[in-house]
Amino acid sequence: MIVTFNAFHLGDNLVHLHFMRACAKAYPSKEFAHYANPQHTPQLQPLVSDISNLKLLDTCPENAINAWRGADDFWYLHSERNDFTRFHCDWFAHLARKMGLDNPVCEAEEMQFDYPALAPAPGTGHSEHSVFDYLLINSIPHSGQLRSFNTQAFTLMAKQLVDRGAKVITTFPTGVCDSTHDGSNGLSVTAIGRLSTAARTIIGCVTGPSWPCMNIWNRGKRFIWMLDNERVQIMPDTKHVRTCEEALSLL
Repeated sequence: MIVTFNAFHLGDNLVHLHFMRACAKAYPSKEFAHYANPQHTPQLQPLVSDISNLKLLDTCPENAINAWRGADDFWYLHSERNDFTRFHCDWFAHLARKMGLDNPVCEAEEMQFDYPALAPAPGTGHSEHSVFDYLLINSIPHSGQLRSFNTQAFTLMAKQLVDRGAKVITTFPTGVCDSTHDGSNGLSVTAIGRLSTAARTIIGCVTGPSWPCMNIWNRGKRFIWMLDNERVQIMPDTKHVRTCEEALSLL
């Protein structure tokens, strides 16, 4: 069994499990497993539920491969560390070599999430059937990717979009529109990814809930990501800005 672990955030584990899914599908005769902080297990389970030779572990074996991109200073020393796609093509190749495999994820399109739980609900999933004009990902980023993050600025942007007559839903409550966080627990990141297939435009921070939105059912949609330095060009129609004001100017 090939075992990996990642002790960091939910987003790190989502990206890695997408790679592990590709490995498991490319090598059906091999067994794969991954360990993450148990608090992430409910959010990660949908990524492995349809793959018979990939599972999540309750404990971390001593021989597990460290799947954090900063392990051995790989990310810190990489010349393309701010280009998510180019960096991860190299990072996944590095991990695959450790596993004794060929890398199955070599380009941006192959990084688009594809697990079945993200498939659109019947009657949605195309721009002409969209339920929302904008999915605004205003959840707090935890890896320093947007140091100027300001909750009030996102609330103001949501209000300006609503005032323009747009149907908006956010991932953190603003009080001016619907939110996936309403209710006792809120939607899972998979449920947010599925909801994104019913939105015309996805905009906001690249953090946990954003990753499942970059899926095969959203090809051709517009993405606007707010990042300081890194560029995440997984979806073809992606723009990058640093502030809510810059994002609004593109809409």
